[in-house]
This record gives sequence, structure tokens and C-alpha cells, in this order.
Amino acid sequence: MENKNILNEKERITMREFIIENSEPIPFIGCWIYLGSINADGYGRRRWHGRKIMAHRLSYFGFVGKTIPKGKEIMHTCDIRCCVNPAHLKLCTHLENIKDRDIKQRMMRGERSPFAKLKEKDVRAIRKAWANGATGPKLAAQYGVDRATIWNAAHGKIWKHIEGAIA
Repeated sequence: MENKNILNEKERITMREFIIENSEPIPFIGCWIYLGSINADGYGRRRWHGRKIMAHRLSYFGFVGKTIPKGKEIMHTCDIRCCVNPAHLKLCTHLENIKDRDIKQRMMRGERSPFAKLKEKDVRAIRKAWANGATGPKLAAQYGVDRATIWNAAHGKIWKHIEGAIA
């Protein structure tokens, strides 16, 4: 009986040829940079048999020859979102992918985020003031943010990476 998790060889060859023809190998790094359409998050994308598919997933299908099981995703070990080198693609769970992201500090959080309204020193001060009885409205006015932001910062719901007393 044929394993439904394995793609047919003709389809795999077509996928591999497409990836090779539409990527540029980068010497010394090893990444194959996808040259087609790139989405706003930096991932290559393509239509394949009428369906939108991420280019790195297409590469995985073509070179590894297996579908991606439910509950799994493909992680870029090189951290280059538009890389389609199958040697840089690893099957993992979402949690494993998130842990890898966090270990490598790829997420713009805290002051690194262009949307941050507070600084790390502000969050420490907010937590200390909250612990000493300061109110949300007073702190919100002082720091120019919403009361919900103060509550979330004081209780460690946001700025989780900052040490300091949490209410």
C-alpha cells in the first residue's frame, strides 16, 4: 500500500526544478534566496496548482518528498525567511519554532519594537510604583499610555523579558 505522506516522484521533480530555477545560492552562507514573490513578512510565496503556498514549504515537499503533518511546520535553521535550501529547513512543532526564535532573539520586543511607547526603565519603574500602591490612571497619565498598558506591564503580561517586581 502506498504511503499517502509521500508525494509522487514526477511532482517532486517538478517542484525541485522550480525551486532551483527560481532561487539564487549565496556562497559561504548556503542559503538559496527565493527570487519570486515575497510577502510582507519576508517569506517567498507561489501559486501551485491554483493554491497559494510558501516557497520554503514547496522546497520541503520537493526535496524531502513528504507532506507536512498536522501540527507541524517548517523552521528555517538559517533564520532567512526567503531561503528555500532544503538543508536549512527542518520539520518542527510551532512551540519548537517559537523557542528557536526566542533563543536567537529574532523577535523585536521591548525597545527594539518600533511600536514601543515605553522604555525598559519605565517598565521597571511602573512595576515598582504599582507594588507601592500607585494607581493605573496616575501612571498612565505620567507615561502617556493607556491604563490597560500600565496594568499589563505591571502584571507582566507585556514586557515579559524585563526583570523586576511583578504585581
